[in-house]
Order: sequence, then C-alpha cells, then structure tokens
Amino acid sequence: MPAIYLDYAATSPIPPAVRDAMLPWFGEGFGNPSSVHGSGRRARNAIEVSRETLAALLRVAPADLIFTSGGTESNFLAISGFEGNGQRVTSPVEHEAVLQPVHGRAGGRVRMVEPNDAGVVAVEDVRPCLTRGAFASFMLVNNELGVVNPVQEIAEACQAVGACLHTDAVQAPAWSDLNLSELGADLVTLSGHKVGGPKGVGLLYVKPGTPFSGVSPGGGQERNRRGGTENVPGIVGFAKAMEILYANPDRSAGLRILNDRLRRGLQETLSDLVEVNTPQSSSAPHIVHVSVPGIPPGSGAEMLILGLDLEGVEVSAGSACASGALNASHVLKALGKEHMASIRYSIGFGTTAHEIDQAVSATRRVIERVLKAL
Repeated sequence: MPAIYLDYAATSPIPPAVRDAMLPWFGEGFGNPSSVHGSGRRARNAIEVSRETLAALLRVAPADLIFTSGGTESNFLAISGFEGNGQRVTSPVEHEAVLQPVHGRAGGRVRMVEPNDAGVVAVEDVRPCLTRGAFASFMLVNNELGVVNPVQEIAEACQAVGACLHTDAVQAPAWSDLNLSELGADLVTLSGHKVGGPKGVGLLYVKPGTPFSGVSPGGGQERNRRGGTENVPGIVGFAKAMEILYANPDRSAGLRILNDRLRRGLQETLSDLVEVNTPQSSSAPHIVHVSVPGIPPGSGAEMLILGLDLEGVEVSAGSACASGALNASHVLKALGKEHMASIRYSIGFGTTAHEIDQAVSATRRVIERVLKAL
C-alpha cells in the first residue's frame, strides 16, 4: 500500500504538470541564462516569463521579485539586505531561519513580542515596539502550529511609524491566493517546494522604496541583488505550481473539510490521548498540531513518528528544518509544551478523507503502544 502522506508543510509532492514543465530545461534548455547566445537567451526568457507569471498571481511588478534557493535564503537576504540601523522586532515562535539572522545582525537590539497561548502575535503587542527605521519580522502562517498572524494589520502599524515589515509566507499559498499588494509587507519570503514546486527555489518580494540592497556578491544576477546562476528548471516549476494552485480558488474550502474531519476524528478517537494545539479559528486549514501527554520529546517522539511510519502514515514532530531532531522545538518551549512529544499533520492537494480516517486510527494504535512501552 502507498504511504499516507500527511507532511505537506515539510514539502509537497510535485504534480505531473509541474514535472512536465520542468523537463525541457534539464535537456535542450540547458543553457546558462547569463549567456548571450541562443541557448542562454532561451533560458533567460524562461526565467522572465516565470517571473511575470508569479508577479501577476501575486499582484506585484516582476522587477520586485528576486529568485533564491528557497525560504531560508530569502529570509536571510531580507534581514541582511535591509539598509537600516533601527532595532529588530520579532517573536520567539518565528522560524530559526529568521531568529538566527535577526539576532546576528541586530547586535542585541531585538524586541521579542510574546504570542498568546495559541502562538498568535497580536498587533496591539507589536505596535509599542515599533519606531521609525525599525525592522519587524512576523511569519504569516506558523509552520508548526498553523496559526495565522494578522500580518496585514501589523503592516499598517509599521507603515504608520515608518518601520519595515518582513513576513515569511511560505505556508500561505498552498491554501490561499496570496495578494502581496493587499498584504502590505515590505519584504515577503516564498518557497517552491511548499506549493507543489521543486526543492531548491524560492523568491523574495521587495516592495518598491524599501531600503534594501543585495548581499550575495558576484555574478550580477537578479539585478545585482542575488548573485549566482539561476535555477531555470526550478523557477519554471515554481511558477507552474503556483499557476495550478491559483487555478483552484476553492482549495481552501476543500482543505477545511479535511481539516474538520481530522479534528473530529482526533476528538472522537483520541481525546483522552492528545491535546490539539492548533485552534479552530485563526489558523490555516492544512495544519493540525497535537501534543501527546505522557510521551516525552526526543526518544518518545521518535517512537511515535517511526511507529506511524510503520503503519504507513508519514507525519512529522514539528518543523522539517531541524535536521531530523525530535526534541521539543523553540516554538513549543515558547508555549510551555516542551515536556510532551508532538505530531504535526499537514494535508494537501492529494489528501483524501479515507486517508484522514486511516491516519487517526493508526495514531491511536501507535500512541497506546508507545505508552505501554515507556
């Protein structure tokens, strides 16, 4: 039996149409897009057509998009390329790809905004930390918990005082048509492999007028803002994947139906065994995160995840960027849940209702086995 894949927040399968769009650029379209001969010009054209496609979907100008190797690099470019000396403002539940460069660049001038018990940052708590020239970074959708931050309201608060806002939005397009013009953030991170595209490609949106300069030297690519030969097949695949998503405006409703089924299954079958951390409201429909009282992180979490894998269910214990570590993440520590193992279910375009039911049943069996073994 094929595995039940419920780890879309880590990475998503690539639809056949995306693979088909990429294949020519591994073969006859191999040219370097910086070369001026025919092969190079064809590769360059593929990049610029993809940039225009993405810009049209995101409601911004093509020149405002910088292609990168993924979300981590985009976050680093946003933070390191900001040309301001004001204090940094962020929260303890951000991705490490934000927290580490923020602390590294700010020289101790970092204001941490504490989230509420669900992990959501309130604009009322952000506003007092903002000053002219400050740099704020708050993710749109938390990659572990699935909670949605009020980024549009935070952007308005930043604009009111002359501060800059960056948001890591890599988890957003999978379920929502992201409109960057309406969102209002000055810098936005996106990643291809979270939306049905390939790994190794992402983008950074830079709003016109943002005090930003490129920090990757050499080559002059991406208008001297990010050096290095562009990943032509990846960029083409990224654009195609986003096209497919945006062609299905009802995907959020479909994911919400599956989300509700998963929650109902957990409540009816495992209410005595798990605590659901992702709230019903103010959350994205593709992520449900639970803690498991009585099972510790680390070795206990490993037993859970590997036990589910043996049952044919692929999930994670949290962020996929912790190099396989199953200890409690900084996000769970910030919420006071670091003493329990956790499971993150994340669904996507290939998930079925039957798979949800099978996963719930398997989860109960595995948790009961692990509790007996401890």
